[in-house]
Amino acid sequence: MSSGARAQISTLRVREQYVLERHGDDGVRSFRERASAALDTTLRSVDPPDGWVPFDLFIETNVVIDALFGTGDGQLAFGLGRYGASHNEGVWVSLFKQGVDVAKFAEIAGGLWHKHYDSGSLLRTVVGDDLVRIEIQRFPQPHRTHCLSIAGWLDGVFEFSPGVNLDLTEVECRASGDERCIMELRWA
Repeated sequence: MSSGARAQISTLRVREQYVLERHGDDGVRSFRERASAALDTTLRSVDPPDGWVPFDLFIETNVVIDALFGTGDGQLAFGLGRYGASHNEGVWVSLFKQGVDVAKFAEIAGGLWHKHYDSGSLLRTVVGDDLVRIEIQRFPQPHRTHCLSIAGWLDGVFEFSPGVNLDLTEVECRASGDERCIMELRWA
């Protein structure tokens, strides 16, 4: 059932690249065989001109990859998010090389949200000198693999920042029954 939300096709393609790098052509073949007709067709087609695909295909991509190559509990979505951070390198790499701090980057991440999703937003709140709270707001379809992917991506982008030891904690998750989706980033 479609939520009406959309994700960029690049979020699917980078996950398929993960499968190719770690499990080869046979892994990609297994992934495509397990995918729905809609996902398989999307992955075999030319990218849409605007790059948007139904968000449900993003969720399915994570779920199928986890079922095939993870433990089936959605936890591989964190690793897929981390992989996406290093393989869809963007403005954050140059920012970290210029010494941008975690709090400032978390603010910038909110602006990057709509490059990947057409719904919802990412709100950053500075809680202290070494603590930032990130909240996914107004996203129409909370899903556990989405929260884990976002957490993995946040964890992964900070690998580009030498000397930052990041501790990411999930505080609440709507997909787990909480009222909001909140993560806290603490660093030293």
